[in-house]
Amino acid sequence: MDGKTYQFYAMSVAGLEDLALDDMQRRLGPLQQVHTERGKAYGRIFFTHRRSPLKLLELPCIHDVFALVGQIYNVAGGREGLRRIVEQVEKWDLQPARRLVEVCGGPGGNRFELAASVQGQHRFKRRDLDLAVGEALVRHHGLAPGSGPQALRLQVQVTGRRAFFGVRLPARRPQTTGGRPPLISGALAYCLGCLLGIEAEDTGLVLEGAGDLEQYWPARQVIYGGPRAIAQVANWIRCRPGNLPLDGTSLDWIMGDGRPQVGPYWQELLTESARVLVPGGVALIVGPAPPVGGRVVEEGSWPLGVIAEIPIYLEGRPRSILMLERWPEEELLTIEMGSG
Repeated sequence: MDGKTYQFYAMSVAGLEDLALDDMQRRLGPLQQVHTERGKAYGRIFFTHRRSPLKLLELPCIHDVFALVGQIYNVAGGREGLRRIVEQVEKWDLQPARRLVEVCGGPGGNRFELAASVQGQHRFKRRDLDLAVGEALVRHHGLAPGSGPQALRLQVQVTGRRAFFGVRLPARRPQTTGGRPPLISGALAYCLGCLLGIEAEDTGLVLEGAGDLEQYWPARQVIYGGPRAIAQVANWIRCRPGNLPLDGTSLDWIMGDGRPQVGPYWQELLTESARVLVPGGVALIVGPAPPVGGRVVEEGSWPLGVIAEIPIYLEGRPRSILMLERWPEEELLTIEMGSG
């Protein structure tokens, strides 16, 4: 062994793992030993990568990338299973992953922040795993608990009868300035842009379902920017409900946060989408699950057609992505003639 780390796993939007993997391979080249796990909080893509690790820091389709330190199989559900995990953590060599983090511009000290999770039928809980592994890191690896930007981000997860341990690589992404980031940003926004096939010359608008929707719609306008531009938080404007500050047929695409209960907000969102989209333009709305947006559109009179409804998970909750197309004018004419 050359003391380097070549095994990794990426955390993707749950439900969009295949799209994320396609984008990763387009940017990184063919990946080896690929294994995808579909979850409710995140999707996980395990892979081997032997080229420059710096390329892993700029993947817009995923949330985070972790260097995989090791995995354990056939983990028992009782305390003996917890003891086995701790014993293995004590034996693993963390130095290759720690050196990799430093090479990528991450912290090089001995402070760490551990995130633990337990899924499946086990007689030990997340807190038990957190405490036991944390003590092993202190006793056997000389690390100290801490937080902040100078702390290593470590992760130990138990999923069924398997456990794995990873060290997060630093991310090169735009930083938000205070407050909670909007829903349609980061990896989700980028993936939605890929779903819509947005090109760099297209113009669009992101509508965020945050704040008091009866008073204003917070929005971000993206002028001539592909999927990567959508992932950034910038260009905020405030819109009056049901009245976007745009002329008709001026946008190639719209993204909307439709998680609020289907009602007046959805009616106004669909009305304005139909008004400002160019013929053939596309709208994408993140809505509740089970999906109801398609039924709302089909029962209404908007010049919009349903392309697809895609199930995903956000923050551990089931959601759906509704994809709509603004009908071209010739289709509208055909429909009107047929109804007459």
